[in-house]
Amino acid sequence: RWISQIQRGGDVFGMMEVAAHPDIVVHLPDGATGGLDSWRQYGAILRTAFPDLTAALESLTVADDRILMQMELQGTQTGPLDVVAPTNRQVTSPAATVTRLDETGRIVEMWVYLNMAAAIFRQ
Repeated sequence: RWISQIQRGGDVFGMMEVAAHPDIVVHLPDGATGGLDSWRQYGAILRTAFPDLTAALESLTVADDRILMQMELQGTQTGPLDVVAPTNRQVTSPAATVTRLDETGRIVEMWVYLNMAAAIFRQ
């Protein structure tokens, strides 16, 4: 369901509530590791900076208990992102996640690869 939500350009962060195991381990781009609360906080930061953020799925690879998703994120930066003041510009950035699933298909571990700040400066 989470992948389907991404394919439709839906709420990537909200669907994690359904897709994730309660004890999920999330590895964020800044090197921090946490659980579902960390994912929620990360989502809130991105949603504040890019309220219209969408994700377009470009590639999906499944191997054993792992799923690699390559996406293109797009949004207008109308809020601050760390030390980057709002630019009111459309930003596009590549992103990827690697997820590990348990035997029931729920996400138990996820690695997030994304750098929206670099995309802002590049564009």
